[in-house]
Amino acid sequence: MNFLRKSSVTALFGLAILYLGLFFVGCTKKDSPKKNQVFTIIDTKKIYFSRTYERDTGILTLEFLQSAKCKVEYWPANATPTDITSLTVTSKCAFEAPQKKVTERLSNLNTRDSYIFKISAWLQDGGPVEVYSAKEGSVDPYQPTTEPYGEIFVNRLDIPLKTAQIHRYAFTSPEEGITFSKNLKRETGCTKDTDKIISYFKTSEPSPTIKLSKLSTRGLASANGANHPFNVDMQQLTFETLQFGDKWEITYELGNTSYRLLAPQLNYFENFVVTGLRSQELGPVNLQAPSTAIALNSNSSLGFSWKLSKVGSNEQVLMLFEAQKDKSHQVLCVFDAKEGKGQLDFSGLSKDIAGNINLSIYLEQRLFIPVEGGSSHSWLIQAYDWRHTVLNKI
Repeated sequence: MNFLRKSSVTALFGLAILYLGLFFVGCTKKDSPKKNQVFTIIDTKKIYFSRTYERDTGILTLEFLQSAKCKVEYWPANATPTDITSLTVTSKCAFEAPQKKVTERLSNLNTRDSYIFKISAWLQDGGPVEVYSAKEGSVDPYQPTTEPYGEIFVNRLDIPLKTAQIHRYAFTSPEEGITFSKNLKRETGCTKDTDKIISYFKTSEPSPTIKLSKLSTRGLASANGANHPFNVDMQQLTFETLQFGDKWEITYELGNTSYRLLAPQLNYFENFVVTGLRSQELGPVNLQAPSTAIALNSNSSLGFSWKLSKVGSNEQVLMLFEAQKDKSHQVLCVFDAKEGKGQLDFSGLSKDIAGNINLSIYLEQRLFIPVEGGSSHSWLIQAYDWRHTVLNKI
């Protein structure tokens, strides 16, 4: 029985999935009193194991037919019976309450050995325990493995700070990978919905591990990838300058394969003007200086105009209004960047947000770029130019 479920993802990505699976060796006689045990807790068709590209770490995913507690023991498959006891590593499933799905990250694996996994599951402490054993299938250690539903590398570029952060995200279903590129644009208009605002600024959680190596960029922004100081599953790029007339070339390795990605020219604000009682241009961000303050009365209309470095088609301007005293009071407005201007009723905004208001303005570019060469991974370039000011009510 194949450990990997067949799905339409092969057709969707146009390639055979190379994901490293396990093949079942069944329960041992010691583990189960029945020759053909019927499992009521462990879903034996939904057990997966994949190695990282470095092969010293793996991700074991278990699914149960009922919410359960569990324990995983594992040891090299070529170990002799006398060595098994000393080589066995126990990984207790990482949850406090019973769950239906568990993901275990197993570290310090031998890169050349296959492993035996002994999975124990029970519904309640002291109750009957189901035990299932499985063996890791053989694989070419130099052959890169892909996620079952594809994966994406997210590159978030902060233009004023001249930094970028890169992480990997593995899609959790075929549908997520298919619809991802269709949901890059925000709905225009204004909202007070806190959950919606959070979702607009929230990025995907990094999937362990980042996998790529020898990351390097040039053109628009030139740098070599370095480990992120606060997250082992991310890398960071720091740039001396940005050359906005150039495209952005990104080179890297996955496993034993080299890739080259060419992103189009990115955009930035040439200017941004806020018009209230008078017009005031917001210059580039200077973290060493206090934010510009703009005086407004409650009856003011609030106008915005901007000019981009080039004619844009997929950029949007996001404006986050946030009460200085209570940052939970927020309003987010989204405009199409190609319009070049926007207008708001400040009296209506004042009713939603009391007191002075922090205003953060973002030029957001989100580019979904497939990778040539038949790979199942893609890139998402998220680039932000931004301004900040304070709206003081008078």
